[in-house]
Amino acid sequence: MKKYLLLLIPFFFYGRQLLVYWGDLFFCLQVFASISVLTGFMVLLLKRTTLSTMLDWTIATCFSIYFCFLFHITVEVVAFPDLHSSDWSNLSFIVQTVNVHPIRGILDIVRNNPNATFQIVGNLLMLSPFAFVMRYFSWVNSTKRTIMYGFFLSFVIEVIQLVETAVDMVWQLGIRRSPDSSDVLLNTAGAMFGALAYHVWKTVKQPSFGKNGRLNPTIQDQQEDY
Repeated sequence: MKKYLLLLIPFFFYGRQLLVYWGDLFFCLQVFASISVLTGFMVLLLKRTTLSTMLDWTIATCFSIYFCFLFHITVEVVAFPDLHSSDWSNLSFIVQTVNVHPIRGILDIVRNNPNATFQIVGNLLMLSPFAFVMRYFSWVNSTKRTIMYGFFLSFVIEVIQLVETAVDMVWQLGIRRSPDSSDVLLNTAGAMFGALAYHVWKTVKQPSFGKNGRLNPTIQDQQEDY
């Protein structure tokens, strides 16, 4: 089916990296693993998606590109360059990298980060497109469930980042992340914003357009009469 052409987007997204680092076996394995994971998730989502209008295709294409960026900046697959060079004693410091107090985490960002506004707004908006698209393509049938899935997705991302941090401490890969409960709070709020944005958009759109994205007959007749 034509909609599965969108599965080419992860290949284009990572294609330049493959061309530049083709001789690096471990890096290429990392990229191919990332492409495989991305493609697998996109297949699951596309199975639940119907693309019948140009607007559907536009939103699906933009979402596919956004999904690649989301994966890249949050949980991109990491290869192990040397499994024999490790220091398991570093795991004792992992507790210091985790913040379990969301409000304190936000306050720390405001106080200590010169780009605090950018970081907070970025975390707020990170899952907003995902929530909007979940409602647009009816992957989820209620705002409440959309917010719940947003929370779950953000929580899973933080858990994966915790695992990646542990891996980095043992093998010193240079990919250390800082799992933070404030990210879950902000991401969930962003998912709520995305779901509400869809509700507003649907309210504005519905009087003029039907579910298929075309003008309703009454509106179309009025335009033709005019």
